[in-house]
Amino acid sequence: MDSGRLVSVIVPVFNVEDYITECLMSLWNQDYHNLEIIIIDDASTDKTIEIACPVIEKLKQKYPVQFYRQPENQGVSAARNLGIMQSAGEYLFFVDSDDTLPAGALSSLVAVLSEQGQINPPGGIDFITGNYIRRDNKPVQKNEILHFNNDNHKAVLKAYMENKYNMHVWGKLISKEFLIQNNIFFEPRRRLEDVLFGFKMAYHAKSIATCREITYEYRIRDKNSLTTTYGFDMCEGGVNNIAKEIEIFNCSELYVQFYEHIIAYSYYILTEAYINNITETIKLIKAIKSLLAKVKKGRGTSLKVKIKAILLALPPGILNFVMLPYGLRTPSH
Repeated sequence: MDSGRLVSVIVPVFNVEDYITECLMSLWNQDYHNLEIIIIDDASTDKTIEIACPVIEKLKQKYPVQFYRQPENQGVSAARNLGIMQSAGEYLFFVDSDDTLPAGALSSLVAVLSEQGQINPPGGIDFITGNYIRRDNKPVQKNEILHFNNDNHKAVLKAYMENKYNMHVWGKLISKEFLIQNNIFFEPRRRLEDVLFGFKMAYHAKSIATCREITYEYRIRDKNSLTTTYGFDMCEGGVNNIAKEIEIFNCSELYVQFYEHIIAYSYYILTEAYINNITETIKLIKAIKSLLAKVKKGRGTSLKVKIKAILLALPPGILNFVMLPYGLRTPSH
């Protein structure tokens, strides 16, 4: 194992008094020790920091620890960006403060980094992604085994758009130099900010790898929280992400994959809107239709995507009827 590589673990924190101890202790329990821990409190209003302080002192016995408190709530994007800029590590690892890591998470990722570093040129791998589990034991899609070496930009982007590895920002070892050189940061106050961040990473990366091991344990706090999570602002955030991806994308060889990716993303957003009875569904439909008109279709689009594209082109009333198999009622407009 390459014990010389310093990894900066970035933990944004906000109102997680019930989970912060377990999260931080999972860092204490890591069997890879060349870490620095960066904790950014985003102006918590509960007892999170009071509870965390003794654990932070314990962590200081094992790792360098940086602790920051935002004077006012600025959102997770600002907290993560602060962590990036203050980090000393060659590689970064993001952890949400209600989640946990298996004890071998970071050692497994660094082992892949060391192995792949022998066949990659100086500068190494842009990022490595591991597998994850949900704490409620629901199944998740596993990464395909991927190793894309230097100058394989199109292959990385294609793999992303074909969902061959998980798109979350957590559970990944990410080169800080790669982020800085490509100006990849989280956009403040943007909902679904990690989705756009993941797209930017895939768009700019030239060398990535996947890890077979479980490197992250993802918690769903409340089974009923999805209704509020996917409110209009979340769905609108998804539409804004689509607009940004269309603005960024410029790769003629992957027009088909990009079109299919955008159709799938659009369909997902509208599905969530109907599932949660969002009253502004018509506004979302119009915005998505306007964006889809800007995307080149290419040739060779799959039948499944063609069907979704046809559905998205339907008048809102008919589209609502088509969505009824989801067990939904008609949203009031």
